[in-house]
Amino acid sequence: MATDGIKIIDGDLAHDVYWGFMDLYDEGMPMEDIRHQMERGKEAYDFFEYEIFITAYALALWETCQLTEPIKRQVRTAIDRGACAQVWAEQSQEDATARERELNRFWNKISTPKRTIRQRKYRKIINLLFSEGDVLTFQLANGSYAVTIVLTVSQHRESCSYEFAKKTYRDKDKPDLADVINYDIVERKVPSGVDLDWEVFLKEGMWKINDPGGMDALVRNEA
Repeated sequence: MATDGIKIIDGDLAHDVYWGFMDLYDEGMPMEDIRHQMERGKEAYDFFEYEIFITAYALALWETCQLTEPIKRQVRTAIDRGACAQVWAEQSQEDATARERELNRFWNKISTPKRTIRQRKYRKIINLLFSEGDVLTFQLANGSYAVTIVLTVSQHRESCSYEFAKKTYRDKDKPDLADVINYDIVERKVPSGVDLDWEVFLKEGMWKINDPGGMDALVRNEA
């Protein structure tokens, strides 16, 4: 886990917690459901991780005017414990002191209720290029037609991604719906240890994987 600096939102876990909260908030999820999802599994954190989690979580709650006294008490406990500063002190006392100052500033900040709530930012994209289930036909450079189907449309903040399934249809005639239904979908099996030819593996050795086509030679039934 990367912790790049002494700020409240300054590492992988802090970003995951803060933006995970805000993504759910912006999607319109009820606050109680957000709390339940964000707090699930927090018992697995050690003291270092918990300090990062609870401060990032408290910041998100404060910005949305949802910070409660129980959460503030948890923040205070984490600050007094000083787990992050103790870890950083092993490498740099300067960083440890800077972290303590950052936590004190943060405590003063959240001790005063925020006057204006952060409004939900509804980022749903409405001008989609395609919809799930769309069937697309296109003509290749050699003049034959091909078919693809839109499987999923995923949205994250202002970004939108599409997943397609390629059909085996290839013909000079433009396909109709019956052609789309009757032709297969192109698939590829991802190699894994389940399909590993252990007899070949033990005979040839681990280094075989590094040879050109080595993985395919060690995996059975590669599509």
